[in-house]
Amino acid sequence: MTVTDLDSSIASATVILTPYYENLDNMGYATSVEGISYSVTKIASPAGYMYKFTADSGVATPAQFQKALRGITYSNDGPYNQNADRVFTYVVTDENGGINSVENSTRRLTIVPTNDPPELPKTAKAISTNEVGRCRLTL
Repeated sequence: MTVTDLDSSIASATVILTPYYENLDNMGYATSVEGISYSVTKIASPAGYMYKFTADSGVATPAQFQKALRGITYSNDGPYNQNADRVFTYVVTDENGGINSVENSTRRLTIVPTNDPPELPKTAKAISTNEVGRCRLTL
C-alpha cells in the first residue's frame, strides 16, 4: 500500500474492517510510529471495527501514515470460521480535509472454512478392560 499527498501533509487515516465477528476476528496494531496516535472503535451498523490514526502535531508525512497503516494485523481465531468475506477499507485525509490517494484502498479477504478432524489431547492415555468388564470414559 502506498500513501501519497501533493503537499505531504496528512492529518488522519482510518482502516475499517467489515463485517466484524466478535470472538472470531482479531484485529490489532503491531507498529508504533512516532508522531502518530490511534484509537479503536467498534461500529454498530454495518458491524465493523475501525482504527483511526491521527497526527499528534496536526499533520504528519505520507510515509508516517503509510507505516502506521501497514502495521494493522488480522487473524481469524475462532473455533470455527465464519465464511463471509472481510473487507478492509482505507481512507486518508489531508490537513485541508481532502481525501488522498491510497493505492488499492479496499482489500477483500476471503475466509475459507475448514473441517478439521477431531484430535485427542496429547495427554490422552489408553484404556483397557477385559471383555466382560466395564469402564467409564469421560471426555
